[in-house]
Amino acid sequence: MYKIISRIQPELCLWVFGIAALAITDPYTEGMSLCLAKFIGLPWCPGCGFGHAIGFIFRGEIALSIQAHPLGIPLLAILLYRIFQLSNIQIQQFSAPKPRRQ
Repeated sequence: MYKIISRIQPELCLWVFGIAALAITDPYTEGMSLCLAKFIGLPWCPGCGFGHAIGFIFRGEIALSIQAHPLGIPLLAILLYRIFQLSNIQIQQFSAPKPRRQ
C-alpha cells in the first residue's frame, strides 16, 4: 500500500483536493482567507475572488462567478486540464511494466 501512495504525484493531489475544497465551501459567505495581500493589509489583490468564482461555478451560478472574478471560468478549465494531464501520466506510470530483477 505504501508503494502505491508514494508513487502518487503530490501536484495531482494538491489540485484535486483544492478544487474539491472550493466546490464544497460556501462562496456566499466571507470566511477565512489565504490571501497574502489581504493578510498584510493591501487594498487590492489580482487573485482575490478566484475561490468564490470557482465555488459559484460548481453551484451553476455563472453570472455570480464572473462577477466574483472574470477569469474564474478559464482558471477552472486550465486546472481541470492540468489534472487530466497529471492523471494520464499517473495512469501510464501505474500500467507500465515493472522491470525484472536479475
